Amino acid sequence: MASTTQVVPEIRRGRLFAAACAGLAMFGIVIVLLGTLFGFPQMAERLHVDIVRLGALASLMLTGVWGTTVMLGPIIDRFGNKVVLVGSSFIVAASLVAFATAESFALAAVVCVVLGVGGAGLNMSTNALVSDLYDETRGSMLNYLGMFFSVGALGLPLTMAQLSSVFTIPQMIVGAAVLAALCGIVFLVLPFPQAKEAHGFSIAESLKVVRYPGVILFAVLLFFQTANEQAMSTFTPKWLSAAGAAPQIAVYILAVYQAGMFLGRITAGAVLRKLPKLTVVAVTAMIATVGCALLWLGGTPGLKTVGVGLIGLSFAPIYPTVLAEAGDRYRRFAGSVFGLLFSVALVGGIVAPSLIGYLSSRFGMLSGPIVPTVGSVIIALLALAAMRQPKAS
Repeated sequence: MASTTQVVPEIRRGRLFAAACAGLAMFGIVIVLLGTLFGFPQMAERLHVDIVRLGALASLMLTGVWGTTVMLGPIIDRFGNKVVLVGSSFIVAASLVAFATAESFALAAVVCVVLGVGGAGLNMSTNALVSDLYDETRGSMLNYLGMFFSVGALGLPLTMAQLSSVFTIPQMIVGAAVLAALCGIVFLVLPFPQAKEAHGFSIAESLKVVRYPGVILFAVLLFFQTANEQAMSTFTPKWLSAAGAAPQIAVYILAVYQAGMFLGRITAGAVLRKLPKLTVVAVTAMIATVGCALLWLGGTPGLKTVGVGLIGLSFAPIYPTVLAEAGDRYRRFAGSVFGLLFSVALVGGIVAPSLIGYLSSRFGMLSGPIVPTVGSVIIALLALAAMRQPKAS
């Protein structure tokens, strides 16, 4: 079977990569939306959202992402990425408009689920597309793609913090919806490579990926990493506010985390040309543990901010590098493997916000960072264990 790089012309490959970057940036906006919006007291008051309800909204959004991801792998393998990316972009656009006009917690909860559905398609299909396009440099290109998750996730809190005195929060959400619709139009007009299994697809065969060596280990590792990233995206402003930072400054510190993610992925793209993928994952998870400990135990907002930046730098390569390792090992049913990985991983993103909301209500707001601290230790141990797993093609 010919590789995708032989089928797709170089200039088209570049255009598709640029479009995938835009799509993943939109997913970054989706993931950081709740943490950013409810860092502003007026939004929390409007929808009657306290720390427990914020955790519930984040869990609902990730539930939408999870439920969709379960079905996406076989769809991508059979029909390709284009249909998923076009549909997902317009779902995100419509959901953002609905969120901008929501006047109750109940409506916001429903919109969060639908927003998660659209975000799932953007996340999974952009990663699957880039993995297909770049067989020879998969690890570096997935990290470069991941930088654009940080562009969206960094851009939203920075933009809203800067423009909150000029535009209303609903107006800024509608602006993000316009960007999502533009992504959908771009995906609609670009030609895409043919689906890998378009003429010989078997759902039963694709489900066998669960028995591939190392797949479950990778899935559990990403479970903890998704929990960690969702915790940081949702609660960083709340944690810094509880430590004494003003609300607007706390939102800026969320941008510090996303800036760290961006810089970490730039660095990882170069490092992965020299070091094994799982070595990079293990080392960065160990560094993340230090940053999480600073966020949890640091006594001042300044020390906690240092921890936030270090967490962003070290979290950055983990997710895309594990996906790249999986793409190297399991090429034929890459969509189904990615679907399994994302499906298990997203359970971590669903569980973590509710767990942190419970811990915060029971033991105080600043007890929450213990969750990513423990998660980072477990990720390091799992990466070391994965190095010993046999490979399968």
